[in-house]
Amino acid sequence: MKQFSYTIDTSLNIHESGVRSVSTFKQLREEAGLTVQALASEAGVSLSTVNRMEYGTAEVTRRIAYQVLNVISAKIGRRITIEEVEGLQVKS
Repeated sequence: MKQFSYTIDTSLNIHESGVRSVSTFKQLREEAGLTVQALASEAGVSLSTVNRMEYGTAEVTRRIAYQVLNVISAKIGRRITIEEVEGLQVKS
């Protein structure tokens, strides 16, 4: 019987198909070169909000999610959508 090994790609690379892979909030924040405090300050949200987003411990509104993701997007140089962030808890 053949054995297969799988690797989950959580990088931010755009694959040949043009589809972006999923990343964690922390990976995106770190790629943007932001500390939790700096991100909270630039996004105009509390430090605890950014921590909750990073650890997936509470839901945030779509408005707050995009407010924070817009700061990360500006630093990275491409738009980040909610769907691209693994484990992000957003109220429906």
